[in-house]
Amino acid sequence: MGFIVFLLVTAIMIIRPTDFVPGLEGASLYLIAIVPCIVLSWHKLIPQLTMAGLRERPVLVFGIGIVLVSLFSSVAHRQFQIGFEVAVEHVKVLILYLLMLAHIDSPSRLKFFLGCLVGIILIPILLAVLNYHGYIVIPAFRVMTESDDVQRLCGSGVFADPNDVCEILNCAIFFSLYGLLDRSSGVARVIWLAPLALFGHALALTHSKGGFLGAVVGLVLLFKSRFRGIKSLVIAGMALALMFVLFAGRQTSLSTSEGTSQSRIQLWDAGFEMFKRSPLIGIGPGEFAGRMDHVAHNAFIQTCTELGFLGGTLLFGQYFYCLENLAKLRATRTTISDPELGRLQPFVLASLASFATSEMSLTNPTSLVTYAMFGLATVFIRLADPSPPLPDLLLNRKLVQRIIVFSGLFLLGLYVFVRLNVAYG
Repeated sequence: MGFIVFLLVTAIMIIRPTDFVPGLEGASLYLIAIVPCIVLSWHKLIPQLTMAGLRERPVLVFGIGIVLVSLFSSVAHRQFQIGFEVAVEHVKVLILYLLMLAHIDSPSRLKFFLGCLVGIILIPILLAVLNYHGYIVIPAFRVMTESDDVQRLCGSGVFADPNDVCEILNCAIFFSLYGLLDRSSGVARVIWLAPLALFGHALALTHSKGGFLGAVVGLVLLFKSRFRGIKSLVIAGMALALMFVLFAGRQTSLSTSEGTSQSRIQLWDAGFEMFKRSPLIGIGPGEFAGRMDHVAHNAFIQTCTELGFLGGTLLFGQYFYCLENLAKLRATRTTISDPELGRLQPFVLASLASFATSEMSLTNPTSLVTYAMFGLATVFIRLADPSPPLPDLLLNRKLVQRIIVFSGLFLLGLYVFVRLNVAYG
């Protein structure tokens, strides 16, 4: 029963029926669903919050750390109300992460959940595409028109920006590919071509450069993980060439010297200037948009600006832990206990890598979708049970030291990139 309610929570989170179903406006459906889910899952949640449980869940510990740094930074800058609000919202997100770890506790459940996830994502994307082409009219699924008259597909609510839509689109694309390439399904797997075509069409309609780059990075990693040697290079090259043809236009114009790319680099440069003034705890949560009238369009730079190196390193550590261990599971000397999980590994890695790439031009460091991605990665790592066991799965000094070093190098690399590409008027 708890797993069924958790699926309902996931559906409400992504479909967001309160945004477009008459009579549901203002209804707290997510709260109504997640409270009984917590009650039904209490016996599975408590063990995760013990000292031993926390040590096995570095992503959760880093998330709690972000909450604490947010509170400390807001108090230091006398922003008490916003600090409390940010902390409460982040705790809600961490609860979703805990519920995911509690209920997706077997390879069969993980596979079933991924199938349900694709079906759930299919609903709002189908509505958005139909609305875009004028077959239906749903005000919540507005169409964004750029200054160059390019019309861009949007979702509703937290997905009301075309770039945000791409994050769940790319996730759905990779897991649809997983279903399509499942030989055990026989001829029936061709059914996955329908959602795959819809998601690809929707991705093109967003005209999102960040979404396109995320798809490219994910596909490269997918082919590299799934195929070996020269074969992976050939297939990846052919796929990328085809993508640049199919998505030709705004999405494949990747110049950093003009347009929205340069505008975002200008924001990143401003973020680094603010970071220099308060490098340890930042300028305070929510302050970037308050000072610039825009978010940073880079989750890592915004987090470092608002929460300092401490907060930025905690966010970086979450991605680092998940991506590194997912990649290690594909190492030649590592054998995943369940063959089906072994086949799934490249798709989980590609999905999270795509999401991380998109977050380089988006700002969802602590959103529900972000922690859902962390949850999928963590669940997979825990279920894989590789032989020999992976090192550094537990939170320890060595892991923390490595994350601090790589976070510093990553931030330095971002800074050099910005300084080399920022244009001064």
